[in-house]
Amino acid sequence: MSRSGNGEKADDRAVNVQIDRLKGVNQHFVRRICSAGQAVSTTAGGIIAVTTLASSGAVSALSDFTPSAALFLEYRVRGMKVTWCPVWKVNAVSGAPPPMYAVAAFSSGLAGTTFQQALDSTGCKIVSGYDKFVAEATYKGNKDAQLWTPTTAAVTAAETYGLWIVSESTYAASASLAIGYFVAEYIVEFRTAQ
Repeated sequence: MSRSGNGEKADDRAVNVQIDRLKGVNQHFVRRICSAGQAVSTTAGGIIAVTTLASSGAVSALSDFTPSAALFLEYRVRGMKVTWCPVWKVNAVSGAPPPMYAVAAFSSGLAGTTFQQALDSTGCKIVSGYDKFVAEATYKGNKDAQLWTPTTAAVTAAETYGLWIVSESTYAASASLAIGYFVAEYIVEFRTAQ
């Protein structure tokens, strides 16, 4: 038998190359995918609606999910990061961001709908609507969210987790204006190459 320069048998080396190739087929592929910003607006005299950003949005909201999904059979959303970017207005009464937001994580598809529910949630944090802030959520602690989903299907409600962001209910605006943008970054993991 011939040997390569490093003392490894040529036949063994060929087998190892094949094993490495097979391993590569099923290795995880991690990619950070960014969504487009989501504007937050008010209606005249209205309050700011609850904003829910969920792991299930990785499929429907992101244009670069489809090309990646075409290469792999399964995916899961490992985590997400949401950044709030306020839009400052000259008239603080009619168009400023809400003075306060409650930000809370949710899992199993169970996001709340009110400011008080957010305050009552474990790990809730209060942030200023006038300043940029970042919030994160991961699939840790949610066994269902750690399951793999076929790239041809959406994440089920039980597998969905994310963040919900709600302003205090007393905040109202005198005009319909954009008050800021949420930008969500999803970390999606793919496996099993097609």
